[in-house]
Amino acid sequence: MKRTLLTRELGVVLLLLSSISLRAQQYPQFALFSENLNIYNPASTGVSDYIQINAGARYQWIGLQGAPFAQSLNFQSPAYNWNSGVGFTIINNQQGLQRNTSAGINYAYIIRKKKNTISFGVRAGVIQSYLDGSGIITPQGVYEAGTINHNDPILPVSKASAYAPDLAMGFCWIRKTFYLGLSTLYATEPQLKLTTTNSPKLQRHYVAALGKKFNFTQKLSLNNNYLFKTDQSDFQAETNVLLNFKHTFSVGLGYRASSLQADALLALFSLSLSKKFLLSYAYEYPLTVMNKVTSGSQEILVTYRIGLNTTANPGKIIYNPRY
Repeated sequence: MKRTLLTRELGVVLLLLSSISLRAQQYPQFALFSENLNIYNPASTGVSDYIQINAGARYQWIGLQGAPFAQSLNFQSPAYNWNSGVGFTIINNQQGLQRNTSAGINYAYIIRKKKNTISFGVRAGVIQSYLDGSGIITPQGVYEAGTINHNDPILPVSKASAYAPDLAMGFCWIRKTFYLGLSTLYATEPQLKLTTTNSPKLQRHYVAALGKKFNFTQKLSLNNNYLFKTDQSDFQAETNVLLNFKHTFSVGLGYRASSLQADALLALFSLSLSKKFLLSYAYEYPLTVMNKVTSGSQEILVTYRIGLNTTANPGKIIYNPRY
């Protein structure tokens, strides 16, 4: 019976994925996606019985000047009386002289059944792009006596910023030991006008996340998670396997590939500091030529949860996609 159910679930996954033009992303990357799915999918907002806050930081390619550095802050809570979930997400991503910061309000409509939870979500907000043009040096530029002239009309000669509306949409299907999420980021493909001749567009991203939990004993289980991302020009896929002990800590390994080429090996760890605090950590070793100039990437995530006891649906269990 379990094998039949798993086969049916994975069959649905493959069918849904086949309808997506899969190929990577301008969106910041997070290795601890299974602990913080709301970053990629607003439909996961409020699906679990917790008021939850996630704060994370990712240091990519440590030791390399101007390497990407991303921070995230996410709040979510169920709203049982309205069959909904509400929250907000803030993401900041610094890459060299450029910084993109987005903030949005999350809303999910949640349908809770005996064995399934289905949700549809949206995140609406704004994104700001900032570029310090004064730090750019071009081969044909003139930089003497305080003069800054890149001889390139698309590059600003000073600090420039632009704003644009941002929209994300998603769908989640959750069972007791299985979850599937499909989402679209930068749905409106926002354009950020940094100069009169430079209006870069953020490509629409498509994301699929899924996971399966295998219970060995009451104190030992294994989670297998997958994440697929594309910005319609590149494709990225990653997976991780986490062994959980007594619901107290977990350890695991992961692998990421970009455009069907090896990208990184991952080591993951999480520890429940108390009933309310969870600390998660990921280390990545690059499998590309980047390993010649960096020791790897690190990511940390702190989760704070307040359990909610509700009698709105007696006997109903609300399953958390991160288990």
